[in-house]
This record gives sequence, structure tokens and C-alpha cells, in this order.
Amino acid sequence: MADEASCDDRRIPRRPRARRGRVAVTRSDPHGIRNALNYYGWGSGALIAGSRVYEDVAYGSYASAVKRAVRSMILTRKPVAILAWAGRHVQMMTGYYGLSGDPFARDSQGHYTNAFSVGGFYLADPLKSDAFVNRTISYTGLRTTTNLKFRFRPYLETDSPYDDPYTPGVVPARQEWYGKYVLVVPLK
Repeated sequence: MADEASCDDRRIPRRPRARRGRVAVTRSDPHGIRNALNYYGWGSGALIAGSRVYEDVAYGSYASAVKRAVRSMILTRKPVAILAWAGRHVQMMTGYYGLSGDPFARDSQGHYTNAFSVGGFYLADPLKSDAFVNRTISYTGLRTTTNLKFRFRPYLETDSPYDDPYTPGVVPARQEWYGKYVLVVPLK
């Protein structure tokens, strides 16, 4: 791994992608979106667990993931990143419409009941060729549309052997997220 002390304050430390004498291979950096949002928005101190403004989270179901996204947008008034295209791209969920019920209702054990619904979401894509900002998509459409540019699918990337250097423990991203719906949610 690159020595963090040798990197200047204007960029996130990078991991070496190729060794001398080997062909360069580009691999995904699954935690990169979270690290970039934290570093460029709030500085290097926001990269450490417990100090982050954004955190990546994974859910086994579509419903749990998007309901967490709605709660995060309400609490922080910040967008949520979704790992779209089965993990190959990121899109921003900038809002929702048609809220019915209480997103913060809890059961007797203190767990969210998820007894609320939304009609749909507003999505933005940073990819210039896609050129959409605040595109509306229904709750069901985000999960089932045949247009794969807009369907939120479980993470299926297996190419990244990297562990997140800013989080305690060792879990390569491909094991942490595979088959789950991945979000990068604002915490504050």
C-alpha cells in the first residue's frame, strides 16, 4: 500500500495497481466513493471510522436498502449514493416522493418497523453520457425496470481483493458486499 505520509493533502492515498515488470490491471475500488465524499468534503480526519460523514452499508433486500436511504435523506438533507449497474457505477439518489407512513416508527425492541412507503425516487448520474439529473423513477421501477441503467441491483463485482484501509478488520469488498444492495449514506 502507498505510504500515506508521501501523499499530499489534495488527494486520497492510492493503492498501487501494478508492480514493476507486470501489466497494469485496473480493478474497482468499492470503498472509493465513500472515501472521496468524506475526504473532499470534510478532510482527511473524516476517513476514520467514527468520524465519517458518509458510510457504506449493504442490505440483503431492496426494500431495506431504499428505506434506509429515505431515512438518511430525511435526517441529513444530503443525497445517498447507490452502487448501480450491479456495482460497476454510482448514481445519486437526491430525493423521494409520495411518502406515506412514518419512516422512524419503531417496535417495542427499538428496531425500525419499515412500515412506510414511497412512490419513487429522484436519481442523478454523474456520467456525462447518461446526462440525467433528478430523473423520477418509481419505487417498483428502480427495482424491476428492464432498462439496466436505472435498475438498482445487488452488487456482483468480484474483481476487488482490497480491504478498506480506514476500517478496522480485514474483509475484502467482494466478500463484504457480494449479492447485497450497497449504499453510501450520510450519517451527519
